Amino acid sequence: MKVSIYFYGVLKKLAGFSHIEVEVEDKISIKSLIKTIIRKVDKKEFTERFYDKDTEFIKPDIIVLINDRDINLLGRENTAIKDGDKVVFIPSIHGG
Repeated sequence: MKVSIYFYGVLKKLAGFSHIEVEVEDKISIKSLIKTIIRKVDKKEFTERFYDKDTEFIKPDIIVLINDRDINLLGRENTAIKDGDKVVFIPSIHGG
C-alpha cells in the first residue's frame, strides 16, 4: 500500500524534501512507519531530530497528523495506517 508523508519546518530542511510516498505492508502502525521513514530519508541529522531512541518513537515535540487528525486522538503510536493515508509531521517551535 502507498502512504503520503509530509514534513514541515526544520524536518523538511533536514530531510531535503517536503513530501515522499512510501510503499509499506498492510496493517502497519505509525510506530513501524516511523522506522520506514528513517530508512528512506537516511540522514543522520534528520534521524537525530526526528527519532527518540529511548522510546523508539518520534521526539515528543513533533505533532503527527493522519488525514488531518492528531494521533493523540487516535491510537497514538499504535494508530493503524491505511492505503492512501496522508501523514504529516510538524515540529512544534518554542521560544523562551
